Amino acid sequence: MYKILMATERVLTKIVEAILAILFIAIFIMVFYQVVLRYVFSSSIFGTAEMFTMFFTYASALGSAVMVRNREHIKISVFIDTLPITWKKAILTIDYVLIAVFSFFIVQQSIPWLFSIRTFRSPVTGVSRAVESITIPIGFALIILYCLINILSLYLNPEEASEELMVGDAEARHALEEAAEADRRFLERTDHEEGA
Repeated sequence: MYKILMATERVLTKIVEAILAILFIAIFIMVFYQVVLRYVFSSSIFGTAEMFTMFFTYASALGSAVMVRNREHIKISVFIDTLPITWKKAILTIDYVLIAVFSFFIVQQSIPWLFSIRTFRSPVTGVSRAVESITIPIGFALIILYCLINILSLYLNPEEASEELMVGDAEARHALEEAAEADRRFLERTDHEEGA
């Protein structure tokens, strides 16, 4: 069952990442085109700002979900990194449960809100405000799914769990190595200056 879930998750994440790539390309093209039109031809396209805002909202909501799945969301792990692995798993599980509960309430509140704004239309493009905001429940529903997958992976996928549990240790080792290298270069330069 877990393998089927992971295979489904991989396909879903690839689709979301493809949508994100298309959105960012569209945003780049629209902004570039608007800048060229405005500063070269003193003109602009009607409704581009609203489309840009809508695409950016879509990218933010979907990108946040992918960040949670890839464990790249904002977190301060200094305290967690000092704990034994069993405690790390427990705290990360609580972390993902809290994120999922928060996301659930957002989804729960946003669906009735979408129904209430569906008749409101953008004055420029005529697009329903619900279409502009639909990615809010979609993005947070994906976050819930990814939180559940991350929790399962902590306990059922040793490779993925060790990657998440040791990331702080690896970062700390890397920082210490960089500091040691900087100290070594500083001492070499100081010795060289004193010898000259």
